[in-house]
Amino acid sequence: MENISFLFSMLFFVFFIIYLFAGLYVFFNAPKEPINQISFALLIALSLWTFGFMIAISAPNYQICLFWRRFSALGWGTFFAILLHFSLLFTENKKFAKHKWLHLLIYLPAIVVVFAFAISHDLTQTLYVLLNTEWGWTNVAKNSGWDIFHMIYYVSYSLISIILIFRWALNKNDALTKKRTNVLIGSYLLVFILATITDSLSNAYLGMKIPQMAPIFMILPILIMFYNKTYFNLILSKSVEQENGIINVISIKKVYFYLSIAMVFGGILNFFTQFILSNETKLTEVLFLTGLLIVVGIAIQILQRINLPEKYRDYIIVCLLALLIPIVTLQFTKYGGVTVWAFPFVIIIAFLVFRERILLGIISISIISTQIVVWIVTPETYASVDGSDYILRISFFCIAICLCYYINNLFLIRMNETNKKMKLQTLVTQISSVCVGINQQNFQENIDYLLNASGEFFRVDRAYICLFDLENQTNSCIQEYCRPGCLAIQDFIQNIPINPHSWRMEKVLANEPFVVSDITILPEFINGELLLVENCVLKSQIIAPITSKERVIGFWGLETEVNIIDWQDDHLNFMKLIANILGDTLTRIDAEKELNFMAHYDDVTKLPNRNLFTNYVYFNIVKQEFSDKLLGVVFLDLDSFKTVNDTVGHGMGDELLYLVGEKLKKMLKKNDLVSRFSGDEFLIMITGLTSEEDVIQVAERLMHLFYEPFILKGQEFFMTASAGIALYPMDGKDPETLIMNADIAKFKAKENGRNQYLLCSSDLKGEVNRQNQLTNFLYRALEKGELFIEYQPQVHLVSGKITGVESLLRWRHPELGLISPGIIIPLAEQTSLINPIGEWVLETACQQNKKWQDMGLKPILMAVNISASQFKNPHFISQVEGVLQKTGLKPEYLEVEITESMAILEFSEIIRKLNGLKSIGVSIAIDDFGTEYSSLGRLKMLPLDRLKMDKQFIDGIGCNHKDQAIANAIIQLGKSLGLSVVAEGVEDEDQIAFLKTSQCDLIQGYYYYKPLSALAIEEILKKETK
Repeated sequence: MENISFLFSMLFFVFFIIYLFAGLYVFFNAPKEPINQISFALLIALSLWTFGFMIAISAPNYQICLFWRRFSALGWGTFFAILLHFSLLFTENKKFAKHKWLHLLIYLPAIVVVFAFAISHDLTQTLYVLLNTEWGWTNVAKNSGWDIFHMIYYVSYSLISIILIFRWALNKNDALTKKRTNVLIGSYLLVFILATITDSLSNAYLGMKIPQMAPIFMILPILIMFYNKTYFNLILSKSVEQENGIINVISIKKVYFYLSIAMVFGGILNFFTQFILSNETKLTEVLFLTGLLIVVGIAIQILQRINLPEKYRDYIIVCLLALLIPIVTLQFTKYGGVTVWAFPFVIIIAFLVFRERILLGIISISIISTQIVVWIVTPETYASVDGSDYILRISFFCIAICLCYYINNLFLIRMNETNKKMKLQTLVTQISSVCVGINQQNFQENIDYLLNASGEFFRVDRAYICLFDLENQTNSCIQEYCRPGCLAIQDFIQNIPINPHSWRMEKVLANEPFVVSDITILPEFINGELLLVENCVLKSQIIAPITSKERVIGFWGLETEVNIIDWQDDHLNFMKLIANILGDTLTRIDAEKELNFMAHYDDVTKLPNRNLFTNYVYFNIVKQEFSDKLLGVVFLDLDSFKTVNDTVGHGMGDELLYLVGEKLKKMLKKNDLVSRFSGDEFLIMITGLTSEEDVIQVAERLMHLFYEPFILKGQEFFMTASAGIALYPMDGKDPETLIMNADIAKFKAKENGRNQYLLCSSDLKGEVNRQNQLTNFLYRALEKGELFIEYQPQVHLVSGKITGVESLLRWRHPELGLISPGIIIPLAEQTSLINPIGEWVLETACQQNKKWQDMGLKPILMAVNISASQFKNPHFISQVEGVLQKTGLKPEYLEVEITESMAILEFSEIIRKLNGLKSIGVSIAIDDFGTEYSSLGRLKMLPLDRLKMDKQFIDGIGCNHKDQAIANAIIQLGKSLGLSVVAEGVEDEDQIAFLKTSQCDLIQGYYYYKPLSALAIEEILKKETK
């Protein structure tokens, strides 16, 4: 019987140690966290419960058993109230947190139970019926009113806790969360049933006198809680960064922590082995050493929390341990104990991580001095080894192994720190690489990657980017990362007024980072202003301002709602670095947007330009194929607008064009579109037409717009307009044809007297037939020798010398005469003639350039325009190589000109072909730069040599400051990319002066030379060669 009760005492002792150390682990991880505090209280209640049962079950007599039974009631009496408190915190019950009086209400039954079963001497004498059975001492419930009250208390509180957690899990969307919660509930239900059988039913109703095992069964839900502690945030840590902090500071603190735990554990172990297992030691001696060890352990923890210099704290603790060594050693010397000699070695191992050797020296002197004293006091003794010695030895070995394991762990921490820094560097590199390739199309996708990678790496609950609207003084969250289970704030943070007086915003606007590790310790009025969203409880927050062009344009931040993060230099440096990268990226995207706007919108009227209009018409034509509606294109031209420019200037003329555009927009439906074609011409797309009458009604309203004067700066302007209308599908099945027919109709309206509109008619379609006739003529033009090339020189702006020429295709028909290049190229592209004509132009131009060189003239560059159709030819590069070989012209004297519109094609294919041209030595230029699709992200990847600025920007020099600004921007862009810039269409001295000031490289235009024949170019080169 004694052996069985002793085994149960040992079992309870093991679980007491587990609960005690689990409680200390939880508390010291984050002592200020409410969930940690209540978890600590729960585990300490279990420890008291288990410790009381440990001694009571093998007590030598009834009175001792009754005392420790009363002691255990301190644990089981409060356990269920603490459990309910824990469940309310775990399920984030906000009502409970707000009403403090609920705390008293919850603990009131526990106070009553503790008073009845532990404190009141009279009641305890009647409530306990203790029997010494074959299993040890056990209690038989009398089923009195107090027993029933206790049963109602623990059953109701247990069931309420289970229901709270079950309802909380039902509201979660995550299936894994529900599964883990169900496991936790199931384990506690199992414990509840088993404990009710062993602790209540078996003794009171079934007549089975077995030990009460509830505190042992509780290990199951406790283990599940610890297993899921990170997932459920059941037990919080101070900080991930604190655990992996500077190794010297962390190691010393941890050693002190383990030493204090070892002292408390040693005191408990001493009491157990010397009093319970041994009958030879007096209780007073046992209590003295036990109390001394526990007091030293507590003193070490208190000293850690007192505001003392680290050096003095170390010396005080070492002196305490140095005094403890002789006391412990001399306590066991008279018994001849041999196990105690391991005690100093445990302390020596602990002090291996300290920097100052004098601390280890003090411990060493204490050990050696103690041994000399023992030698003098007890020169000879006989040792005996019993069970208690073996337990002490095993315990000392366990403590020593733990310390050795910890010291080894310190080196692993350093390796982990190094590994983490490497991972952080890799993350920065990856983010930098991603940001380099960010453009308008992939911005959201790549910023999502940046936020997700940052949030997951630093284990925060939220990462976000907010940008300012400086005009309206508001800020908005553009994108965010949220940990699963966290509230998304992006929808709530839209157009929030900027408060420059708030602590956080004041820092951000001053271009300073905002760093708070623990928001909960701040005053409430400051804490409240840090919340981006109401009812969003934050713990830690770090924010870095984003700047562009030396101006703060927003901020990005990381924050937590559960853990407290001690922000380190690594965090701050990372935040600043990513903020700089984001600033550069946003600046680049703004520049790309500006160029994109220039390519697709008119700078004067802010309306879509011809290219964008053409795309919209094309998309709507595709949509019209699935309906019976008509699509109308109106070509509108202001009559005599040149007079306005001549009388009030181009500035007022531009403003007037803007007013016209605004009036046209307001008149149209949502799905209609107005565009500025060029000069004083507008294109209008009208959708949803059912008949010609519908478009006539729209045309009438358009004409009526011009009946009223346009008022500009208090001055009235009366204008008229002429318009031509083409309908899809009658007047054309593609945008170009519709625009062309509308233009023809508009031209006829002007011829008929202006201030009117005209629909495309059969007569007008005759013009289209003429176009078809030209197409037929073009098929024979090449073989009949009707095509020829003229060359327009490109002059170096500084030297005035010709450095190259551009080959320009011409067509002289025997009947129709000289036909405009604007007709030839579109006709050729609409047929299959563009490739043979293009190849002929390329070969003729190269042949002519070689001929000039063979005549001894100075070598110049021959520029040849390549159309998109030619460029798509898979044999284009080999075609160029073949022409160069055939004509004998060196590749460095050939330049291929492509248009910006080719950038819309398959980009990888463009890069491959351009690189192929570069590999054979041919230079590459972009023609008409600034009028088509312009993407800086793509432009920088193209292997270019030259930009050719479109004539429309040159025309505005001297009369339009915006055109001058655009021209200057293009020149500077070219220079920053290492490209030379050619200005096309230069015609007067003012343009030359401006281009010289802007350091343009080359000039092409009538100011120097109009397009000339090969013979005329030959004569000019002869003069320059001489």
